[in-house]
Amino acid sequence: MSLFERFRQHYLHYLISIIIPALITAFSIPLFKRILGSADYGQFAILFNGMLLGTATITGWITQSVIRFFPASQNRPLFFRNTMRLTLRTLLWTALPSGIFVYSMYADGILSILVTAALCITSFQFILVSLAQSVFISRKSIFSELIRSVTYLSVALLCLQFTGIQYLYSLFFSITVSYGLSAWYLYRQVKTQLHSGEHPTDLKEAFSQLSRQFIQYGMPLSLWFICAYLLTLADKLFIRHWLSSEIQGNYQAMFDLIARTITLVISPVILAMYPLLTNAYEKGEQTAIRKLLRTILMLEAAFMLLTMAGYWLIGAGWLFALIHTPPLPEYKMAGLLIIAGTFIWQMAIVVQKGHELRFRSLWLLFLLVIALCIQLLIYGLSGRNANLLVYPAGYLIASFAYLLMLLLPGRRWYRETT
Repeated sequence: MSLFERFRQHYLHYLISIIIPALITAFSIPLFKRILGSADYGQFAILFNGMLLGTATITGWITQSVIRFFPASQNRPLFFRNTMRLTLRTLLWTALPSGIFVYSMYADGILSILVTAALCITSFQFILVSLAQSVFISRKSIFSELIRSVTYLSVALLCLQFTGIQYLYSLFFSITVSYGLSAWYLYRQVKTQLHSGEHPTDLKEAFSQLSRQFIQYGMPLSLWFICAYLLTLADKLFIRHWLSSEIQGNYQAMFDLIARTITLVISPVILAMYPLLTNAYEKGEQTAIRKLLRTILMLEAAFMLLTMAGYWLIGAGWLFALIHTPPLPEYKMAGLLIIAGTFIWQMAIVVQKGHELRFRSLWLLFLLVIALCIQLLIYGLSGRNANLLVYPAGYLIASFAYLLMLLLPGRRWYRETT
């Protein structure tokens, strides 16, 4: 079976695993926006995105390192054991500072506990997802995501409608429960796949070696995740500051629904592709890697053009009716820019995987910092009198700049693989 055929098989599994949660998300965004109102929904979205930023900071380096180093591991049960051990240690060291930080921002002890619990459980689940990718149990991801999404929506609605609990408490409690059940399911499935193996004489040295590898390769990627979340969060923060919470809430709902709908199709590409690339790279199959990356990029570019055309002709009206947003020309154009920016960003992630194979994590961080500075410069120069369209345009320009910078050295890498 060729590399592309294997990719297509796992892609379909991951696509199915995302379709149902995406449909639930598409239903929940306008529902929660209606229940909470634009301002409260926008406040939750900012805090939730901040939590994801914390997750990326704390354990993003572990998730990326797992996928990169797992194919070369000689004792995979030991690799799994040491990864879990490193994860627990990391979460124990960072839980208290995270809680203190949230409390300093909101002066709410209950909220700080709930957000910290959600952050830790989400981090743990993300790492188990990377382990599940590495052992190629893509079918199990269908059940994992179904458990997570159905539980989140059910618990959130029950809390919001029948308990009278403050809305942020309800939503972050729901996140903790849903990601916790998903993590428990994935842990059992991964552990079943990895049968017991021989352990080295010096278990402490094996753990130290894995930790050093993960830190050297993964820490720049953890900082990269911070910049990546800031890239997708900066426009909302500036809109809320310079325009109004009402506009930010409407824009947030648009961005969430558009980006997550596109992610429905695009994110399975990365989930299916990168574990296959790492295995192929360890085997020296560079030509197959080059062909797969080029094929994926051409397909994503074609899909971007079709999506933009469909949105402009008929999709914008449906979107505004669904999320109860005024059908203003400014909002319609903002949606088009969001579509273009999201696709360009996803294409950049595909190109980036070629650099990750060669351990260029620090170089990737440097390029993304440049892209983020370009975005912030656009917003800063626009100031308080900026039109709404400046913000999705800044996101688009920054994403395109990052893709372009990746492609320039990437041409040399493609030549080396032929």
